[in-house]
Amino acid sequence: MAASFNGHTDVVQTLIEAKAQINTQEEDGRTALHLAAQKGKVDVVRLLTEAQALVNIQTEDGMTPLYIASEEGHGAVVNLLLQQHADVNICKKNGWTPLMTASLNGHTDVVQALIEAKAQINTQKEDGRTALHMAVKKGKVDVVRLLTEAQALANIWTKGDRPIDIARSNGHSEIVEILQRM
Repeated sequence: MAASFNGHTDVVQTLIEAKAQINTQEEDGRTALHLAAQKGKVDVVRLLTEAQALVNIQTEDGMTPLYIASEEGHGAVVNLLLQQHADVNICKKNGWTPLMTASLNGHTDVVQALIEAKAQINTQKEDGRTALHMAVKKGKVDVVRLLTEAQALANIWTKGDRPIDIARSNGHSEIVEILQRM
């Protein structure tokens, strides 16, 4: 697993050729693919997926390699995992989706890729928050634009607030303008 985390493609290739168990999970459920995705090691991700690494395998708390790559903003890894049919809508146990974490962190290229891969735009966590709520709260204007263009619902309430209320209370005037035009 250390070879995957550190991007040592030659070592990973040797291990694959030696029939190493590439889907072995650590105590928290992470695999070599999770670790390579976390560090943005696209060449290692490619080697592992070509060797039939499980792209939708989840950690103890429900993170997939796609979720981790989305959270970290590794667009090339996200695109590669999507090409390998990673499920764009698998939620963590707490209800977070790859789209939510990418939106919160302002990873515009990842958000675009997930939308194009048919991510469910309006999935809600238990508290009602969607990817739009998260992008609005953090002031991620470009992500808000992408989500609204993809038909994100701006009238979903969460704990008494709609996205426009959140934008107003956080002083995000440009986002308020975007949401008013919806």
